[in-house]
Amino acid sequence: QSYQKYIFFDVKFDAIGLDKPARAIKGALVLADLFDEPKFSIRWTIDKPMAPGGTFTENGSGFDYNNFIDSHQWVLATDLENMKIKFRVDNILYEDGTSREL
Repeated sequence: QSYQKYIFFDVKFDAIGLDKPARAIKGALVLADLFDEPKFSIRWTIDKPMAPGGTFTENGSGFDYNNFIDSHQWVLATDLENMKIKFRVDNILYEDGTSREL
């Protein structure tokens, strides 16, 4: 029998430090423990326009859960209040056609 398990979540991005309107932002969502040690990360692209100081919310996102992967087990077993969640920005494509790699 074949079946899959998923971990779903809602995530809200705040455009703090964005210097001009962005068309897309690429990076990684990083989940860390209370000591800021990264435990799990997932590549992420925000492909909706964002203005400086703006907010973007994505509901019902997630990943395939594999109970043989330690980082997946950590995400499932750890309460949200014991996680620190950050978005690491790798590249920004601005609405004016310019880009910035970080």
